Amino acid sequence: MKRAVEMPLKEHEIIVLKKLKKDGSIEESIIEKAASILRSGGMVVMPVDNIYGIVGMATPEMEKKISKLIGKPNKRFVRLIANYRNLDEIARIDKFQFDFLHRLWPGEVTVILPKKNDYTKQEEIAVRIPRNKLLSLLLEYMDHPLIYSSAFRKTRKIYYKKDEIINAYRDRVDLILIIEELCKRHPEPTIINVSKEKLKIVREGKVHVEEIKSLYFLGKDDDYLY
Repeated sequence: MKRAVEMPLKEHEIIVLKKLKKDGSIEESIIEKAASILRSGGMVVMPVDNIYGIVGMATPEMEKKISKLIGKPNKRFVRLIANYRNLDEIARIDKFQFDFLHRLWPGEVTVILPKKNDYTKQEEIAVRIPRNKLLSLLLEYMDHPLIYSSAFRKTRKIYYKKDEIINAYRDRVDLILIIEELCKRHPEPTIINVSKEKLKIVREGKVHVEEIKSLYFLGKDDDYLY
């Protein structure tokens, strides 16, 4: 099916596609446009695991920028990464965690891990390798972790309708990318914590807890759950 592109404001400021390609991707030129904006320190609203999110480069400056936009000054961000080389640059994992993550990712599960270069073993970092083909391609173009916040402003209401998203962010971000078939309600990613050598379910979401437990406890005793 032919996908229409609408640009009702400035050129390339808002891009609306009817559908993804069969492989879950979009035109390469649009990915390049989004990557260019992100590299220059801009913000893009786009689907993140089928939930619309405000996306930026993983830098302290961008964390402050997105936090101010959503009205949450103490926001803790998830790092979206393309591969395990990126993971090795930001988190410390042992062999068990490495094997577990390979069973879990790519997918809609955010994992809290020990932060790299924190020798107190107190700091943590939230990470995910997404399954979303569009986002995976963008991360490959960037070769740098991205951060995001679900698309809401000052409340926990997540926008999912096209008009809501455009009206909320048209003057606040550098690019809005809408995929109309993804403008529907979708569970948020599940969040787990394995930084203390145990499995802790922080928030159940898209992926069920029992599925995560079955992947985690391959070869482990059930006493590891708390």
